[in-house]
Amino acid sequence: MKELKLTKYMISIPHNEYMVLFHTIYGYLDIIPNSVFSMIKNGEFSEIRNQDYELLLSRRYLTDTKQNEEKILLSQLCEYKKIRKRIKNVYLVFSYNCNFDCIYCFEQDKSGNQIEAKVLEKILERLTLIHNEFDFVLTLYGGEPLLIDNYANLKRIFSFALKLDIRVRIITNGFTIKPFLNLFLKFKSVLEEFIITIDGNESVHDSTRITKNHKGTFKRIRENIELLDNESFPVIIRSNIGIENEYKIVEFIENNALCKDHNVKLYFVENNRGLLSNRSTISDKTELIKRINRVCNKHENIELVYPPLNQMLAMIYDDNFVLPLFDYCNSNSIILYDYEGVPYSCTESCGNKDYIISDIQDEHYFTDIPKCLKCHLGPICGGGCKLKNNKQCKIEMENFIIQILQDVIEKNFYEI
Repeated sequence: MKELKLTKYMISIPHNEYMVLFHTIYGYLDIIPNSVFSMIKNGEFSEIRNQDYELLLSRRYLTDTKQNEEKILLSQLCEYKKIRKRIKNVYLVFSYNCNFDCIYCFEQDKSGNQIEAKVLEKILERLTLIHNEFDFVLTLYGGEPLLIDNYANLKRIFSFALKLDIRVRIITNGFTIKPFLNLFLKFKSVLEEFIITIDGNESVHDSTRITKNHKGTFKRIRENIELLDNESFPVIIRSNIGIENEYKIVEFIENNALCKDHNVKLYFVENNRGLLSNRSTISDKTELIKRINRVCNKHENIELVYPPLNQMLAMIYDDNFVLPLFDYCNSNSIILYDYEGVPYSCTESCGNKDYIISDIQDEHYFTDIPKCLKCHLGPICGGGCKLKNNKQCKIEMENFIIQILQDVIEKNFYEI
């Protein structure tokens, strides 16, 4: 008989007289008697019923002591690389200039001139080469891309996109739509969508997203969204969740007409995995995630973009095998050019010369970070930032996973 041990890629949760087992690589979720779990931990395999023993083996809770589970994870990464689509989004930042003074902006320390025409042409030449190899959506980002100084550049980009049949997405604060409306109508066929941020009802939004002279922006943004709606432009409402709106966001997405009439994507503005480490944190993030997820389950147009949650639910409920979460932050499917024509691999690293990428083939995975490869939570949380190895809060992530599992267990009972 092989010498066996419990897999390290597992979470065990006491549940009455049972123990819940969750395999963090394969997504198996099972409940076994405490007595069986005790025998497993003590290596008393001869005392376990054959049918239980075989099933524990087949579900990979038991593993050969000579087997290197980290190599298994790396082999799955190889499979993932074969099936993933290399480039999904190309971002273009005209400048870091903006007409807003949002309290949580992570680009406040960045500044720069407007993109020059010759730089823009070089970027478009590069995009032509990328387009010959990959399908992608071109995302205009900032700063704020819809500043009047950007009008000529926007027109040039739309013409370029029309010629090559490239779709364009605009991430904007939605404050200056009117001056561009005729331009948008002229190039309507290339415009994929507008992503406009509203952080809650008027009073909440106007406490986080204000103009440079500290005026509220909600009413004007709502009017501009109506302008786009009237012309049948696709608009996605983005809401950033932080300490300023954590107690109001559920009410907003459930009751505000904007959320009923548009697709809504929710993001946590605190970014504990990213390049910033000084964010104030939400009081009870897991409980908030559970509340938001219940709303999402009722409304198909509302999505919480939180990869660990999405990964867990896919692992538990998908009938097919779900590969580990290798691309937490999408840096492997993004290339971003700033106003100088310099390429970066994510929006947060943009402007920081330490994170310039030399080639679009540069890739980063949590398995590149030794402590994340060894961590039993890595396949679900996706590990630390791919560019900067910030500290991970293992306790917070494990607490989140356990609470979500307990939520699932209340509705479903799995038994070996």
